[in-house]
Amino acid sequence: MQKYAVHQVGKFAHNDTWKEGRDDSIKLAVVFAFSGIIFLPMLGVAGLTLGAGLPVTKGVAKHEQKLFERKLTELIESPPKDAPEKVAAHNSLHKMINSWTDMLLKDD
Repeated sequence: MQKYAVHQVGKFAHNDTWKEGRDDSIKLAVVFAFSGIIFLPMLGVAGLTLGAGLPVTKGVAKHEQKLFERKLTELIESPPKDAPEKVAAHNSLHKMINSWTDMLLKDD
């Protein structure tokens, strides 16, 4: 259950970052393309924006996925000792995971 939760959080972080970056790259390219009506070299800038923006966004999304998975794994596996909000998050996560596990184990 913990591995699944960590994977899903990482997947969500990846998809969210990818969607936002992709949309922003496309919006910026469209702005450059429309300004290309007046100044023709801007069409090339629009193409470069897409050509560079999308791969960079994909790399950032993979980095975010690894970061979120690492942080959640640390929070689940080792209880923090320094910050009360981290301790509360750790306890909350364990209660949630335990309640899901209990629910799955119950026979109706």
